[in-house]
Amino acid sequence: MVYTFNVSNTAGGSGNPSIAVAGNNVYVAWSDNTPGNADILLRKSGSAGVTFGSTINVSQNARFSEVPAISVSPHNF
Repeated sequence: MVYTFNVSNTAGGSGNPSIAVAGNNVYVAWSDNTPGNADILLRKSGSAGVTFGSTINVSQNARFSEVPAISVSPHNF
C-alpha cells in the first residue's frame, strides 16, 4: 500500500528533504522558509509513514539553515 502525506504542510517554500528510517520509525527533515528565513524542520512517524507527529523547528536561529542531513540507529531512538 502506498500513502501520500504532505509532511511540510506549511505556507512557505519547502525543499532539500532528508529521510531516515529505522523499523517503523520514519524521520523527515527539510528546509522551510515559512518563518521568514530558511529553518530546518523535522517530523517523525512511528507508523511507517502513515501518520506523523508535530513539526519541530530544530534550527531556530535568525540565520539561514539549509540542506539538512539526518541518520538514525536501530538501537538508539
